[in-house]
Amino acid sequence: MVTTTPQNRNTSKLRYQEIDILRGIAALSMIAFHTTFIIQTIFKKHISSSLLFWQGTPILIGGTFIILAGLSLYIAVQKGKYSNPLVLLQRSGSLFCLGILITVSTYLLNIGGVVYFGILHCIGLSTFISFYLLSLPKYILLVMGLLLIGIGMYWNFNQSLCLHTSLFWLYHCHCASLRPMLDYYPLVPWLGFMLVGIVLGKQYYPKGECVFYLRIFSKVAFYTRPISFLGKHSLFIYCIHTPIIFIILYLILA
Repeated sequence: MVTTTPQNRNTSKLRYQEIDILRGIAALSMIAFHTTFIIQTIFKKHISSSLLFWQGTPILIGGTFIILAGLSLYIAVQKGKYSNPLVLLQRSGSLFCLGILITVSTYLLNIGGVVYFGILHCIGLSTFISFYLLSLPKYILLVMGLLLIGIGMYWNFNQSLCLHTSLFWLYHCHCASLRPMLDYYPLVPWLGFMLVGIVLGKQYYPKGECVFYLRIFSKVAFYTRPISFLGKHSLFIYCIHTPIIFIILYLILA
């Protein structure tokens, strides 16, 4: 058997290990992508000119993080973590403020682009919005999520669409008046990924407990510990990994 029932699972010990592993894999992918990005854009060492790589990889990595954020939000609510709305406001607000700090830092450093509305801005605001949509049936949430994703992707690849520069946080805005954007995750389509994560939570984590569990996780727990560690601390890693990568590459390539 590859699965066990939820009651046979020691959730306090395993800490939703499957989520930590997926988040850890996304963190590793993020580090690899940003290393490639810095090598090519700052140190001018050609690595790839593939449009699929430069546009597809951030979608895959960011989508994974935001879907897992939606899933984690649903589990946290089921566990009663956000029974006090102030706790939710503190959580989403702290993420958004971290995003603002990164915006200011990238603006002042003038590294060729600015994080106007990055993944922390997006997750912070999307968490607050999604909390008030949790009571909707999962099928309605799924339709809403897929519509947001579809509309957002169309906007992203249609370079002529720009309703107003001030709406850069809402949808992909291609405006010459804005400095190049780094780590850009507007609500449309990325709120849709958050809603998809909530749908997965409703489907596979009712009452905050997984309806299935792969025994493989307990068997390989020792070997996946480094990846799980990255997943548990992915927010901290996101905040510090770019300057560390830059310093290491500067020592090697400069």
